[in-house]
Amino acid sequence: MSKLSFDYDAKWGRLDVSDDEETFHPGLDKNLNIRVNRMTRDRKEEEIDEQKKVLESCEMQKNCIALGGSKANCNIKTMCSSGNPANGTRPCKTCASMFKLQKWKQLHPTDVKSQCGSNECHPTPMTWRLCSTTDNATVCPEAAINVKPALVPDSDVADSHCTSCFEGDSLEIVHPATQTGFCRSNGPADGSAMIAPPRCHSINDLVPNVSSPVQVCTQIQRPHVVIPATPADGWLKGYNEYTYATCNSRKVLVCKPSDDPLSTLVRPASGGPKEYQSGITQCNTESAVRCVTACRLHLDGTICKKGEEDKCRSNTSWNYTAWQKARDKLLEKPQNLEGLDCDAARCTNQMCESLALHV
Repeated sequence: MSKLSFDYDAKWGRLDVSDDEETFHPGLDKNLNIRVNRMTRDRKEEEIDEQKKVLESCEMQKNCIALGGSKANCNIKTMCSSGNPANGTRPCKTCASMFKLQKWKQLHPTDVKSQCGSNECHPTPMTWRLCSTTDNATVCPEAAINVKPALVPDSDVADSHCTSCFEGDSLEIVHPATQTGFCRSNGPADGSAMIAPPRCHSINDLVPNVSSPVQVCTQIQRPHVVIPATPADGWLKGYNEYTYATCNSRKVLVCKPSDDPLSTLVRPASGGPKEYQSGITQCNTESAVRCVTACRLHLDGTICKKGEEDKCRSNTSWNYTAWQKARDKLLEKPQNLEGLDCDAARCTNQMCESLALHV
């Protein structure tokens, strides 16, 4: 008997083993369900391949090197800066590519600051010149030609091209026209408050200049508040009906010389009669607040501890005078909330309304 010749791998070795035949939608025919599952899987694989193709492209690799700065701190998953702890900057979630920024500069040459006086000039958005054959081999070896920037910008400059940030961080605007800037933390991971001053930049220059009439200022902080409960706060039933809450806050102020500095009849800050004033500088403000966590309070004005709910219970609550006294004491400085009875799930929009009027 002759030996049968059979190539097992050619016939069965590349079978696509999946759960297409095991996951069904009750409203679909079995065969149709299998086809839908396979089409969905194929589409996801195509999306992954397309994303991989973009991330591995020459353009994005160059972008990653440039936005990584002198520390080479580029996140290869996002092709953006990973941040620099020394400068207090956090990773970008998304960022503007160096190619997009170069294009912007070409289209708006008069909007980019070219001279910074005695200060070192870091105009934004940056332009990186890639290594060429004319550069010194020590600075630009052969492998870096047309790949690595000839002069890698400082890491704090590279960090300034974020366009969005991860949860818990906020965007400090450096260049309003492209909405790019640094990502900075709103505060500690446990939700504790953090009070911070605004950071200002001359609009096409990373060097701060407080006397410049053209600048952008961003204040990123986490203020705290002590407020009475609302009917929706059922978690305070049987407790002191006041809560200590912290709220992420971001305020952006962009100022530039007025295009039409005409005299306008306005009321002064003192509240006196209206008078004519010239609008030399025009400023636009954008602000937002969001509750981070809310805590139960003892009648003695301290924040309750986790696991000690019984010690925190009370059939009475503060009167107005007691509330004012406890509030002033709690808000003297940021409270460390680690191990305390605080929960983000208790947050409501109303808890930060009073802060929204002042940020």
